Amino acid sequence: MPFQATSTKNQLTAYRRHITACGKTGPTHEPQTKLERKSDSCDCPIVVSGYLEKHSGRIRHLSLDTNDWTEAAKRKAVLLERQCLIVPDVPTIAAGVLTVEAAVERYIESRGEAGTEPLHHDTLENYKKLLRCRLLDFCKENGGITELRSLEDVDFIRRFTESWRNLNPQRTQDDVLLDDYTKFVMFGKLRTFFGFCVNNDWMRSNPAKKFKMKSRQTEDEDEDRHGFELNEYQRILDAIATGKLTGDSPQVLAAVELMRWAGLRISDCAKFNDKELVRSKHGEGWVASFVQQKTKQRTEATPVPGHVVKLLQELPFRCSKNGKSYWFRSGNADAKTDTSRLREKVMKAFDLAQVEKPFTYPDSTPHALRHTMAIQNLNAGVDIKFVSKWLGHKDLATTIHHYSRWIKTTHELSEAAALESYNKQMAACGK
Repeated sequence: MPFQATSTKNQLTAYRRHITACGKTGPTHEPQTKLERKSDSCDCPIVVSGYLEKHSGRIRHLSLDTNDWTEAAKRKAVLLERQCLIVPDVPTIAAGVLTVEAAVERYIESRGEAGTEPLHHDTLENYKKLLRCRLLDFCKENGGITELRSLEDVDFIRRFTESWRNLNPQRTQDDVLLDDYTKFVMFGKLRTFFGFCVNNDWMRSNPAKKFKMKSRQTEDEDEDRHGFELNEYQRILDAIATGKLTGDSPQVLAAVELMRWAGLRISDCAKFNDKELVRSKHGEGWVASFVQQKTKQRTEATPVPGHVVKLLQELPFRCSKNGKSYWFRSGNADAKTDTSRLREKVMKAFDLAQVEKPFTYPDSTPHALRHTMAIQNLNAGVDIKFVSKWLGHKDLATTIHHYSRWIKTTHELSEAAALESYNKQMAACGK
C-alpha cells in the first residue's frame, strides 16, 4: 500500500521513555553533550516521535529497540533517510479503529496488575466506574454510539460531563450532582483515557484537551471560603469514632484534627512528617513548619494544640524515606496518589456525618477544615498578619481577599479591646 504524504515536515525526536522503576519522572530528550549523556545512567528504552514525509500521520513512541544513544541516532538517521517505516529491525506501530467498549477494556487491562502501567486497586476501580458505568452507559443512551472516533466531538464531552450524577447511596441530599472537585478529578481520568487512545492511534486527537473543566463553578467567590460550625465538626469526629472507616479511623482522625487546627492543605497533610513537627522557640508548645506542596515555600511556624500532637505521637508511621518518618504517606505511591487516597477517606467521614442531617454546605471538601482554622482564629481576635503567615499566603492581600467577611468581626474585637484600655487609662488618671 503506497504512503500518502500528509505533511511537508520530516523530523523525528528521540527520547528515553523512563519506566517507573528507574526513578526518573520525565523523558530525557536527545542529549547534546557527553555530560548530558553521562548523567542519563538508566537503561530505559529509547523511542522516537514526529513526522515523516512518506508516512500517513504522526509517529508516536516508535521503539528503536535500543537503550544506547549512539545506536539510537543511527537508527533514527535510517528512518529519516528512507522517510518511511519500512526499515529492517525497526518495528512499525500497529494502528486500527476500535469500538468504545474495546478501547475501554484494553485500557483497563493495561492498567491492571498484569498490565504495562499498573494502578493502585482503588484508583483502578475509579477508572472502571468512570469508563464502564458512566461512559459506556452514556454512549448506549445517546443513540448507541459504538465507534471510538465518534467521541472526538467536543460537544459530546460537554454533554457527558454534565450527566455526571452522584452514585453514592449514602448521600441523600436534594442536589444529586457531583461536587466540583470530584468532577474535576474524574475529568482528569477521562483525559488520561483519551490520551492512551491517541497514543495507540485509535483516535486522531484528545477531545478532553479542547474542553476546559472548571474546578469551581460558584457565582460568588467568597462562598467558597466557609468553615464548619462547631456542631458539624463534632459530627465529623463522631462519625470517625464509629469505626465504620475500618482500620483507617486513627489515621483519618489525626489528619482531620491536623488540618482543622494547623490549617494544612490536604496535600501538605499527606506528606507531613516527624521533622516538620517541632518544638516552639517561643514557648513550651509545638508548631508545624513545613514546605507547602502548592507554593514550595516554607510556612511560618503554625501552632499545633497538644491533643493533636498526642494523636500524632500515638499514631504509627506508615513509611520512612530519607531519614523522615511519615504518618500518612505510603512507601510505594507518589505524593499525588497519597493525597487522593487521604481525600477519599476524609470525604467518606464527611458522608457518614451527613447521614441524618446535611452540613450547611453539603459539598464541603477537606479544604473547609483549613478555612475553619482561619475563620475561628480571626473571630477570636488573632492578628490577621499571623493568620496569613500560618496559612502560607504570599501576601496579606490574599488573606484579606479570601476572608474579608470575617475581618469585620476582628475589627470589632480590636475596637472593644481598645475602648476597654482607654477606659482603664482614663480611670487611672481620674477622668
